[in-house]
Amino acid sequence: LRILFLRAISEPIIAFLLFTIGIYALIFGFSSPGLGGEIVGAICIILGLVGLGLTGANTTALLLMGFGAILLIVEMLTPGFGIKGGAGLFCLILGSLLLFPHPWMVSPQWFEFFITAVIAVSVVLGGFFTFMIYKIVKARRMRPVLKQIVGEIAWAVDEIRPGESGFVQYQGEY
Repeated sequence: LRILFLRAISEPIIAFLLFTIGIYALIFGFSSPGLGGEIVGAICIILGLVGLGLTGANTTALLLMGFGAILLIVEMLTPGFGIKGGAGLFCLILGSLLLFPHPWMVSPQWFEFFITAVIAVSVVLGGFFTFMIYKIVKARRMRPVLKQIVGEIAWAVDEIRPGESGFVQYQGEY
């Protein structure tokens, strides 16, 4: 899989197209931020540099894995719809597959275990981010809680004078 992928992106036309699409995607992403153009551009430029032979596969694998980890952390810290998380997961998987040596340099059992581990970790991370996106979408579709309380009866916990604020208890909550 690694060799087939490297052979595909090492075709001169494909490598040049990846690099060019990456530059245009970066320009698009910086001119209208938030649509994911920066992420696509960065990934395409990295893959284009590998295809053109300007960086080694292991260096690129480490770059992709670092970029993927950063994207996953950013996805967790910012509200979004999973574009950064999906791209981060893609970068981690691609970087993992490009990082290690050819299958004939290690035992077939070890390489098979490694591929299984990469797939297992990817499925677990993908499931976690899918669940996280589902919960975010579900939370955004819920009715606001404040509008439900307006007009309801609550009991004053403190003595509240006109023009002052205080605590009330509504359905067991302050």
